[in-house]
Amino acid sequence: MTMRILHVADTHLGYSTYRKVDGEGLNQRWTDVCEAFREFVDFAVSPPDGVKVDAVLHAGDFFDSVRPSNRTLAFAIEQLLRLGRAGIKTIIISGNHETPKLKETGSVFRLFEHLPNVHPVYKTAAETIELGAGDRRVLVHAVPQCQTEEQLIKNLDSLEPVPGAFNILLAHGALTGIEEFRTGEFNEQILPSGYLSKGFDYVALGHYHKHVKVGEGAFYAGTLERLTFAEVDGEKGFIDIRISGDGADIGFVSRKTRPMVNLGEVDCGGLDATDVQAAVERRITDEDASGKILRIHLKNIAPAIYRNLDFRSIRGRAEGALHFELKYSSSAVQGEVQGGASIGSLEDEWLSFVERTAIESERERLVGMALHYLKGGDGDDA
Repeated sequence: MTMRILHVADTHLGYSTYRKVDGEGLNQRWTDVCEAFREFVDFAVSPPDGVKVDAVLHAGDFFDSVRPSNRTLAFAIEQLLRLGRAGIKTIIISGNHETPKLKETGSVFRLFEHLPNVHPVYKTAAETIELGAGDRRVLVHAVPQCQTEEQLIKNLDSLEPVPGAFNILLAHGALTGIEEFRTGEFNEQILPSGYLSKGFDYVALGHYHKHVKVGEGAFYAGTLERLTFAEVDGEKGFIDIRISGDGADIGFVSRKTRPMVNLGEVDCGGLDATDVQAAVERRITDEDASGKILRIHLKNIAPAIYRNLDFRSIRGRAEGALHFELKYSSSAVQGEVQGGASIGSLEDEWLSFVERTAIESERERLVGMALHYLKGGDGDDA
């Protein structure tokens, strides 16, 4: 009998950005991310091929922030209960996004301790969990987000693959020696790549948002939905592992995401504002913008020319898009100046920033005060 395990990561439930809302008035990107996870759970509880799923391994960043909203929490618990009712064991480790920097803040994962068939690992200590089905003993060695590098190394050193069992390492972080896997986030955890060759039969990783094989039997699952333009290429989905007495068959299940399209660069050197305007509008017109997230990079554009663009006209061309942004760079005397414009407002930029930033206290008040000031308030009502 084969044991079937699904490896998923970086669902970032609660993520939201841009100003577009869905039919219920909810942030459209929040809905996109939730629907991606709902589809994953649909697959797990009712596999299209009829072969039962025994366990789900989530490799961190289940939530996008330390304190997800009540709506996000309710959705997450509903989906975990669906997995539990289907007899699927779910092991979730904490990632850097949901791990508080201050110990007294507490972890939202504590709520999951009371859910049937859900095993959260979040207390900075590694745990080994046995999965009791199939022809072979399967052990999951789970390492949560740690507060210090010393803590992480101590956890990794404490793990020893058990002879005769199928041993899985479940971890979240950027591998050392491979710059591409780093995100530069404040509390990014760095995983020494040497542990990949410690004798584990499978290594289930989270943190890097693209699906990629990093070693023999070692994979980043990637995200279920495209979150940034760094993820514009490649498939999105999760990993399907089938373990038998002979080893493991590993496959990737891809899913359709909201289209995110990089419309490329416009080299603005030698062009005037009219030429740049025409080039931008032509690229938007050539692409069916409906429901998509679009970006164009204006390269070598002079600041004066950029300021003279007709943004209202450009916005009109991209009206059907969920979001459209211009990224720009200009060669100046003091070097290259880079920036980006979302063809929106300062409010849009502020909301986008705070959604990418872990704020552990008074989040709603801080966001509200800033929006009040950006809209021209005098501060008396904040």
